[in-house]
Amino acid sequence: MRGRLYAAYTRIGGGRKRISQIEVKEVDERISRVAGRIKCRVRTVSLADALLAAAAKIFDAAVVTTDEDFREISGLRVIVLGI
Repeated sequence: MRGRLYAAYTRIGGGRKRISQIEVKEVDERISRVAGRIKCRVRTVSLADALLAAAAKIFDAAVVTTDEDFREISGLRVIVLGI
């Protein structure tokens, strides 16, 4: 599975400095199946959130969010921002 890489930049002084890197992945059958299992277990989660959580689990990533509801999904690393 190949994704496209995107980078966010900020201007510091006269140049640019990369501050984050985001890789865009396509939703494939594996992500869809895991999202379906999440949706069945946590009925209150939206399909979009289930897909995000599934991708995070598969790619061993954390979900950084302001939405406390992600904590209901077992086995998911969640970082809730208090903003």
